[in-house]
Amino acid sequence: MIYTITLNPALDKTVVIPSFQAGHVNRVQSIRHDPGGKGINVSKNLQTLGCRSLAIVALAGQTGRQIDEMLREQRVETLVIPADAPTRTNLKISDPIGQSTTDINEPGPMISHQVIDQLSRTLRQRLKSGDSLVLAGSVPPGMEYIYCDLGKIGQAAGTRVFLDTAGPALARGIEARPFLIKPNREELSELAGCALRDEAMICGEALRLINSGIRHVVVSLGREGLIMVNADQILIAAGLDLEAVSTVGAGDAVMAVLVDGFSRQDVNLPDLIRLAAGAGSASVMSPGSQPPRHELIQQMAAQIKVTTRPINTKVRYNDNSPIR
Repeated sequence: MIYTITLNPALDKTVVIPSFQAGHVNRVQSIRHDPGGKGINVSKNLQTLGCRSLAIVALAGQTGRQIDEMLREQRVETLVIPADAPTRTNLKISDPIGQSTTDINEPGPMISHQVIDQLSRTLRQRLKSGDSLVLAGSVPPGMEYIYCDLGKIGQAAGTRVFLDTAGPALARGIEARPFLIKPNREELSELAGCALRDEAMICGEALRLINSGIRHVVVSLGREGLIMVNADQILIAAGLDLEAVSTVGAGDAVMAVLVDGFSRQDVNLPDLIRLAAGAGSASVMSPGSQPPRHELIQQMAAQIKVTTRPINTKVRYNDNSPIR
């Protein structure tokens, strides 16, 4: 079973404004609403891929009820945990002419420690060996530690833990040695404490994380594609030159393919990273955070070139090695 955790969800309101200009009067071409949050988006994409998941979501208020109803309409199985304040709404301004997306995100509500304790007990009861646990997105204020705690619960159950977050939540989350992390270049640079300007620097930082006990590091490079690093090899999926409709949720489409792929036996990593990159490309061609069609993912993946390189020096897993 695949479980996704979204502790800071939102109702995503996406407005399309061609040639958007800050500080000027802008005319909205179209509006759409989607249940948002990285874990939610992963579950929506998994559902499109024909893969079952349980989306564990912190919701409250009218907006929370609306998100729950929308997910059920999309046949995404949910388990709601109560937040301490109404669920937020985020505004996404999509400019098809400038090929840009501007995010205006509200701060998320607090979640009580009693609710987190209840979530932890639920995971201990449900998780078992072979399951996958996706910890994705921002966390409530003051809870930068939470992905580390939940990741350790997953590890103790023999569950594959996938982590996709940023900043302090990422720095703390990797202490649990997740199975896979998926930062972008900027997030990995922040973790490294310096700008990772080229492929060699990116791979070097990824290998440092591999040496700490993380099994796979997948780095999103936007238009340039993806880099996957593990102890044996480096795989590089070249990006495609596309006109983006919306970049919202592209990374979550990538994560869904990765989670689905690793849940299957005999994983072929070059094929998996190609399909993941195809999902990211297909996602930017889809409106809002709407999951891309499986046929479009396959079409994009067929155009992506994957290069595989061996690791010159064998990396040893050392669970006791420190992480900066």
